[in-house]
Amino acid sequence: YVKQKVRCPLCSRMILKNHLRIHQKIIHSNDIIPCSKCNFKGTRWDMMKHQRQAHNSMRHPGFNYTCSICNLKFQKCRQLDRHTRRHRIKSNYGCKNCNTFF
Repeated sequence: YVKQKVRCPLCSRMILKNHLRIHQKIIHSNDIIPCSKCNFKGTRWDMMKHQRQAHNSMRHPGFNYTCSICNLKFQKCRQLDRHTRRHRIKSNYGCKNCNTFF
């Protein structure tokens, strides 16, 4: 089974053939739709960005994984793991007396 790509006639991006209709509906549609969580209105593309930026934050439920170092919250365990690795990378300077890293 070979996945065939076609060029979008509206933006010239290469898209999987079976995703072209969805791509055009999301990216190129000018239909204005309202946000179900606030008063924002925009195209489907604008709505996707809005939902990610405005409603995927610590203020909303579903963030069950908390960093024990900085208390930042995450929706998924793998996001917390990736974040925690960053703390370890930044922790190059440590105190020999109390084993605290900065």
